[in-house]
Amino acid sequence: MSARTRAGLAALAATIVSPLARAHGDEPGAIGWSFEAWVVVPLLVTAAWYATGAWRLRRRDAKAAPSRRRNLCFATGWTVLALALTSPLHAAGARSFAAHMFEHELLMLAAAPLLVLTAPVGVGLWALPTRSRHALAALGRTRTWRAGWGVCAGLFGATFLQAIALWAWHAPSLFGRALASPGWHVAQHVRFIATALLF
Repeated sequence: MSARTRAGLAALAATIVSPLARAHGDEPGAIGWSFEAWVVVPLLVTAAWYATGAWRLRRRDAKAAPSRRRNLCFATGWTVLALALTSPLHAAGARSFAAHMFEHELLMLAAAPLLVLTAPVGVGLWALPTRSRHALAALGRTRTWRAGWGVCAGLFGATFLQAIALWAWHAPSLFGRALASPGWHVAQHVRFIATALLF
């Protein structure tokens, strides 16, 4: 690694970490962990959803249960998602553009691919009651659903949807709203994660 590359990486790390290093829990406006309900509840629900489905599959047939690799991908992706949204990095994002962008990159380029590698929907279906599981499986086999899914998750559809989300949410008006309002910030993160999962 060249000296220029090392210097660039060191500067990037300093930019991201410096707001966190200055924050102490007893200072006014300190940057700390945040456990907002809109983040914690969905995180806990998705963890319970996947764990219950995996447990039921294992009880039914050990061979049908998700592999250790899939479980590890889910656990790692879920942890990255949780850390990005609850750690001091999330709070620092309101003050530091670099921290804000790093949080988004963790959501889209680290957590989303790991969760997709898990293929969690098939596992999670087993967490549902039998009637609901069969109804959703039947819906997934319908021509209308498959056509819609093919458009949204296909190469061009997924690329288009993620590009629109990235461009729209970085337009000054929406970006400012996301920084100023928790509700808009939630909407921004939901769209980033959803389109990254599709992509």
